[in-house]
Amino acid sequence: MADMKAIATLAYDLYYGKVAKDFTNGKDPEKQLREALIEANGGSSKITARSLRDHGRELFAMIEVAVEPILREGFEGDEFFNDFVEYVNTAEGDQNLFTAEDNTTFIVSDMSKGIQTPRRQRIGEKTEVTVPTSVKGIRIYEEATRLLAGRSDWNTFVQKLMKAVKDNRYEMIYTAFSGLSASTPGLDTTYVVSGTYEEEKLLELVAHVEAATGMTARIIGTKPALRKVTSAVMSDAAKDSYYNVGHFGRVAGVDMVAVVNHHKVGSTEFIIPDNKLYVVAANDKFIKFVTTGESYIGTKDMTENADMSQEYVYLEDTGCAVMMGAKMGIYTISG
Repeated sequence: MADMKAIATLAYDLYYGKVAKDFTNGKDPEKQLREALIEANGGSSKITARSLRDHGRELFAMIEVAVEPILREGFEGDEFFNDFVEYVNTAEGDQNLFTAEDNTTFIVSDMSKGIQTPRRQRIGEKTEVTVPTSVKGIRIYEEATRLLAGRSDWNTFVQKLMKAVKDNRYEMIYTAFSGLSASTPGLDTTYVVSGTYEEEKLLELVAHVEAATGMTARIIGTKPALRKVTSAVMSDAAKDSYYNVGHFGRVAGVDMVAVVNHHKVGSTEFIIPDNKLYVVAANDKFIKFVTTGESYIGTKDMTENADMSQEYVYLEDTGCAVMMGAKMGIYTISG
């Protein structure tokens, strides 16, 4: 049996275009990885009910070890994730706990499930919040079989799994973010406004947020939302910004940042509304995303499927909550 650490190194290097020479000994790295997986599967390139019974644990343990660091790094280059999301991984059985100082204005737990009631535990002048988690399953069907049979390469397998994992996580994160409203504890009509776009109304909202936080505000939203922000003075620089990025980069000196939208899982419906602008001045990562323990790949009994096909499921225990340490503003543009 190949060394698990060496397999993980090979899989990581292969995905990122490197070569683990100490492991492959001059062989094709893709072939070497497939051979290691086949060995874990009892020497067969086919995954059957019998091979799963006899070797499934070893095979999927190897895949889990190989994909974990790649999936973890898949979020590091995302601007929204880096700026606004605090990612925490806790060991199985440990309590995920976030502490907010006494100036925290609102806490919304488990927004991804539509719950808008804050869960608080007051300790002195601080608030401690636990983010509830639950196991999410992502089906990958025949991809493992195709990988062993050579009909799909390692990178294709990882990319499909990564896309499924990222789609699931972003639905939780974006739903929590876009679900903030005037009914959210700590927000009111001063900070949540609506109506046709008026520059003065937007700038007043920015002024309220900056006055409450003492920090410089940014306006964030999807590109279609930011395009609703029109400027009364069209300077050459403003025209260049609109041409290059599809929206104005600033309005009256306030920076505007575009968020890349995502579809809801299994649909073509966007998660973040294209008519909402968010005015954010807080420098803390106010979206808390938690994974508990390690992810793993499980199987479902083939008799559960009408066509008797085997199903593989990637499972992870995750949770998401919003915890703001300062005021923010929301402008819903109609018309």
